[in-house]
Amino acid sequence: MKNTLLSIIISLMLLTGCSTGNVDIITHFNIGASGSYPTPEPGQIVQTGELQAAREHYRDKDVKYLVYLRVYDENGKPEESEEYKRLSSLGYSLCRAKMWTYSGTDGKKSYYDAVLILLSESELEAFPVSERYGYFFTFIYNGDHSPVDLKNIKKL
Repeated sequence: MKNTLLSIIISLMLLTGCSTGNVDIITHFNIGASGSYPTPEPGQIVQTGELQAAREHYRDKDVKYLVYLRVYDENGKPEESEEYKRLSSLGYSLCRAKMWTYSGTDGKKSYYDAVLILLSESELEAFPVSERYGYFFTFIYNGDHSPVDLKNIKKL
């Protein structure tokens, strides 16, 4: 089952332009808790506890992490296009995923796009931080806490 699922994930990502190589892709890691995190300052990376726990758990394994990437400018405002272009030009696999959450008083699904990046442990350790931006990495979930649906991923 695990190998079949991995084959499906890799096939879907290759079809959408997000290459994976021949490694396991980690899209989520449940530690049973969530937290609040500060907006990263320019030149700083903030990672959630889930991502840190996953990195520790898979430390000696050949895996890549498919994580949500949020980039902030020097004023703490989300920034996208310029820094995403720089990261893409450096060879990083950036994708856009269709996600959803519950919103409003009636709890209807509200859809939004999220930018994901595919990173190995060594790429996380040596991430090319720009002093102009702060970076936030986390696993991303839909409103029902389901992980990203790989059928909804497109190359950025």
